[in-house]
Amino acid sequence: MIYKFLRQIAKWTLLIYFRKLYVLHADKIPKDRPMILAANHPTAFLEPCLFATMYPRELHFMVRGDMFEKKWLKGLLVHTNQIPIFRAKDGFSKLRNNVDIFDRCYKVLSEDNGILIFSESTTVLTKRLRPLKKGTAKMAFGALDSFPDLDLCILPVGVNYSDPSYFWNDVILDIGEPISVQDYFGSYKENPNEAIQSITQELEKRMEVLVANFDDKDDEEAILQMQLINQTDRARKFSPKVIRKTDDRVLKDRKISRRFNQLDGTEKQALKERLSNYFSKIKNLGVSDNIIKESGNHTFQRLILSLLLFIPMLIATVIFGPPIKITELLVKKIVKKEAFVGSMKFSLGFPIFIFYGLIVLAVSMILFSYWGLLSVVLILIVAYYAVPYWHYFSDTMASLRYGRLENSQKEFFAKERNYFSQWIDKLG
Repeated sequence: MIYKFLRQIAKWTLLIYFRKLYVLHADKIPKDRPMILAANHPTAFLEPCLFATMYPRELHFMVRGDMFEKKWLKGLLVHTNQIPIFRAKDGFSKLRNNVDIFDRCYKVLSEDNGILIFSESTTVLTKRLRPLKKGTAKMAFGALDSFPDLDLCILPVGVNYSDPSYFWNDVILDIGEPISVQDYFGSYKENPNEAIQSITQELEKRMEVLVANFDDKDDEEAILQMQLINQTDRARKFSPKVIRKTDDRVLKDRKISRRFNQLDGTEKQALKERLSNYFSKIKNLGVSDNIIKESGNHTFQRLILSLLLFIPMLIATVIFGPPIKITELLVKKIVKKEAFVGSMKFSLGFPIFIFYGLIVLAVSMILFSYWGLLSVVLILIVAYYAVPYWHYFSDTMASLRYGRLENSQKEFFAKERNYFSQWIDKLG
């Protein structure tokens, strides 16, 4: 009951927090067999919330054992299908508890349930897939040791964020081809270590194609810049909040990463310098890639719409902006690890916003009766669109600045952007 209730709350909050949610190849999720969902882990607990809300069945989750030592949290963890797992640094006495915990996991899987595991083991905010640990394979084979006829599979999933630390970003969940553990069980009985290594390598191979992976950390900035150009070229003004089909933008983003991996040193360096120069000039001149794509052609329409919406958006921002600012200040003060920023904004922001909203509602109804209620509801609806509006307003200002550029500067931007767009289009 608690799981279903919190799942619905989390779903509503995720739909507000993210601009777009892509759930790709969901048809590959087994509907009637036990499975271990193996995912990468770029944030603290956004991924569990995403999987819990987007996956059709109830899931079970592996969490740090020390979380269960917090009395105020233990009850919630138990009722939301969290399973503690202890690490060496938790102490040998607690580490011994893992024997019983794994038996519990095997029992959960034997009942045709799903367990979510982060196969990289640790949390690091990166777009790259890090080396996988062997824990996923060990759990899978342990389950078959206890239940030899179990039709268990490992389902690889790639989690890709545009930037999880900020409100109104995009997230892509891409489901890969399931791995049947029974196919490896025979070799496991003959040589356990070799089978564990083999299935871990296969899992890593299938996960690599589900993320915008790149070989060299030094290429990350240039890849993100090229992906930004790709996203601008393929932006759709009107599309569903949750997109459940493969999107051309997603495919191109991955092709960009793979192409960078294939470039020789000289060609790669030249492209990186060209991108760096382009975006450096954009920043210095106060324009944007989106406006350069438009060539400043929609400045008048942008200006009219920005002015028409300015007052209601300003009112909505002034009234409902404080809880967002309070959340940001709290997170900045208490969170030290980058990978936890987005998760904490997500989890703290919702109750702070609700509490603040109830105060605003109460004051409005005391002062203006039912007209106050109506006003708060209308302003709240407007406030939902405030973030995209201010992005739009920023682009309007950038369009005005673009109009004041010299022709030689406009020609430079047009030439460079055309080159980058063609480079992307050649990827097929």
